[in-house]
Amino acid sequence: MRELQPGQNSPVGNGRVSVGVAGEPCEDFAARTQAAALLLAADGRILDPNDLVSVEQPQSRDGSVRFAESPGEFRVDLDAVPAAAARIAIVLAVRPGMGPGTTFGVFASIRGWLADAAGQPLLVFPLPLASRGETAMILAELYRHQGQWKFRAVGQGFAAGLPALAAHFGLRLPEPASNERPADGMGQRRESARLGGLASFSGTGFCIHPEGYVLTNHHVIEGASEILARSPRQRCRLEPVFADPTNDLALLRSDTPLPGVAMFREGAPARLGETVIVVGYPLGGTNIERDRLLNQASRYEPTANWLLDQIGVRAGWRAVDIGCGPIGILDLLSRRVGPSGEVIGLEREQRFVAMANAEIGRRGLGNVRMVQADALNTGLEKETFDLAHERLVLINVSAREAFLAEMLSLLRPGGVLALEDVDNISWICQPAHPSWDVLLDA
Repeated sequence: MRELQPGQNSPVGNGRVSVGVAGEPCEDFAARTQAAALLLAADGRILDPNDLVSVEQPQSRDGSVRFAESPGEFRVDLDAVPAAAARIAIVLAVRPGMGPGTTFGVFASIRGWLADAAGQPLLVFPLPLASRGETAMILAELYRHQGQWKFRAVGQGFAAGLPALAAHFGLRLPEPASNERPADGMGQRRESARLGGLASFSGTGFCIHPEGYVLTNHHVIEGASEILARSPRQRCRLEPVFADPTNDLALLRSDTPLPGVAMFREGAPARLGETVIVVGYPLGGTNIERDRLLNQASRYEPTANWLLDQIGVRAGWRAVDIGCGPIGILDLLSRRVGPSGEVIGLEREQRFVAMANAEIGRRGLGNVRMVQADALNTGLEKETFDLAHERLVLINVSAREAFLAEMLSLLRPGGVLALEDVDNISWICQPAHPSWDVLLDA
């Protein structure tokens, strides 16, 4: 049985398969979560509301996808899936009524899996759960590729919950009756608003698509029970489509078309493939950016620990984390190399060095120190490190060969170069869009 990481895929072929989700503790997972399978068109939208398969609606319109048993096993006849269905998404959500604080992070484990018609396991996707604060997600999908079915591990979470997941697929959840309290706890908040007034907060966003899609920061909408947009020409309601707390982004959709799309220069809007110059990094020294990077490090911790396990980092090693930001993997390396080892964090800008020094002091990492230097010219002693690591630095460096040469020069014979960076082979666009294929091929 092959184990997949997020973004990886594997050929399935055709015929009959079983696909599903499981978690531990088993009884708690079954009681608190609900799973579904959705038949999607090429644009990523559900073909028909009757193509949402779950315990309440146990088969698709054509019968090619059937709910088998709880908590979430589905049997799929790939040969019988209608030609209009480009993919089958396996989704998971926390059941309504579980109350605030019940997220995927409360479970010991969650995994997606695929088996053949005889029940023989073929693939498994163990979901990294550290700091998973979402209540809805696309766990995995079956999709057609050049006439063959494939399975992809996704793990895309929606911090805004089931409404955002539904909107993502073009579904609208029924509105609760006026005398009902919504199960996600918002009824209590709205009741408070009627009785004593509800605190409001504001932020900014801009329209990025004529159908009414608005981009803003996640912290702007976090905790909101209702989102209203106002401009000199229009007022409308917005609903979350996608939320990414790690990168502090949120995509919203208006209930009515908006009058125009934002343009950030004179003349025509930017075109696909055109070079765009961005000057500066305005969030770089803010507490919001510090918290975002710390949250990012926490979310990537399971993957980083897996990588360090494969490398075999040992006590007494000397390691450097280049472009570590406020923490990177400094804490993980500190524990592994122990008091007899040393960890160096390297950052170019003083504001990030100050953030990191504060975290090092707060966490009591006595074997870690920061160095302020450029990644292309670190000034560190050559051939003295057992490990040189970077995460999401290479993607932002134009002189990549020079950067890698500098990292390699720091390693003693037998040392390890570890790169955690972008691999566009695993990039996913949902819903699918022809422009995405053009971008990847560019």
